[in-house]
Amino acid sequence: MVRFIAVSNDGRKFRISSEALQLSDMWSQEASKSETSSGAADESEESEQVELSGAVDGSTLQLLIEWCEHYRLPQRPPAVPEGDFSKVQFSEWDTKFLRSLSHRELQLLTMAAKYLKVRSLLTLCVRFIYTTFVREQTVEKVRAFFGESDDFSYEEKEYMRYEREWLNGNDVY
Repeated sequence: MVRFIAVSNDGRKFRISSEALQLSDMWSQEASKSETSSGAADESEESEQVELSGAVDGSTLQLLIEWCEHYRLPQRPPAVPEGDFSKVQFSEWDTKFLRSLSHRELQLLTMAAKYLKVRSLLTLCVRFIYTTFVREQTVEKVRAFFGESDDFSYEEKEYMRYEREWLNGNDVY
């Protein structure tokens, strides 16, 4: 029997079921490679431990695995509609889970879902961030949420204003 262990970038190890593992495209590919390379193992042998790499910190990996374990068979994550993310539905569990996270944890979980290719979780995180923190907010509030500063210097802003004067109906030539 094969046991799967996810290893964080800070060396923490987490056990993950093979069903939960299937929610990550990256891990499921890694697992299938290790199973085919080990061949048909004898049932009498001790269980083999397969370590799954993850360039994700331990606390974020723990959250990601918690979500994956919640949605292992037979309960599946919400279906992700192609293209139209406005139709993504949040379950009560998802809402509680995502609301319990700090802004930073939510950002790290989103990046981890993208890196490990957990498409359903990535879609839910992005949609949750949009509906909760971005929609109908000013640019300044969105920048504050993401911890971004204004990228343009005063000179660059003035040049852009000059370049776009024609939009205001002014003749610049």
